[in-house]
This record gives sequence, structure tokens and C-alpha cells, in this order.
Amino acid sequence: IAHELDIVTIMLGTNDAYHAKGWTDYEKNTFKNDCRSLVATLSDKNPNVRFVIMNSPECFGEKASRYDMSPLRILQGDLMKELCEIGYKTEFFDMYEVTKTLGEHFPDKLHPDKVAHLAMAEALGVLLKEILTVLVDKHITK
Repeated sequence: IAHELDIVTIMLGTNDAYHAKGWTDYEKNTFKNDCRSLVATLSDKNPNVRFVIMNSPECFGEKASRYDMSPLRILQGDLMKELCEIGYKTEFFDMYEVTKTLGEHFPDKLHPDKVAHLAMAEALGVLLKEILTVLVDKHITK
């Protein structure tokens, strides 16, 4: 179905954060290579597909010390820059910013509840609407 896609959203790494603090360079490169491979595979099948790369949401309470998102967010930011430099049509979405004040809506301190999911979807929806508006406008003017 890749040829039918207009936008692909990717948020990799939240579960990896449990181990990311002690990652070697090899593990960091493997993480980035896996995402690059996903983007490349989809782009090969559809050169017009756009990507929205998201960083990981916040973790709260005792989970924050075990799931340290900061090293992962650095990797995700580096990855975003690399994808842009390669020439992929990518946008960045800061899911961390959206979720950092929603701790009460992460009941187990790691997974969002319905309220947090709604906030995440609404925030992401703004960017998706902007991208789709541009795509529709381009299609209409053809």
C-alpha cells in the first residue's frame, strides 16, 4: 500500500528508552539505521510520501528514571536532521512538548489514557492538516 500513502507518522523508540541510556554507538546507529530503512523502503515505493517524525512522549514518576527519554530524544533529533539532509520529505513533531504536562493522564506513568491520547491526536492533527492542505492545493493547481 506504500504507493497509496500521502503521509506516514513515525514515533519509534519509547520502549527502547528503557535501555537507551547505556547504548553503545553500535546500538545508536542500529536504531537510526532501522528508521532510515523504513523511510527509504516507503520512499522507494512512493517518492511523494511525506513523513512526520515524532520524538517520544514524556514519562513520569518512577518510570522517568527507568525510561530516560533524554538520550533517545537526542537520537531522534539527529535522525530527523539526517533524513532531511538525505532529501526525504520530513517534518518533525515534538510529542514531548505535547505530553510533558499531562502526567495525571499517564496512569502507569508510561502509557497515556484517553485524555492524553486525545491531546496528542489533536496536536498532531494540526500539523497533519497543514501538510494535507498543501498537498490538496498542489493537486488542485495541477
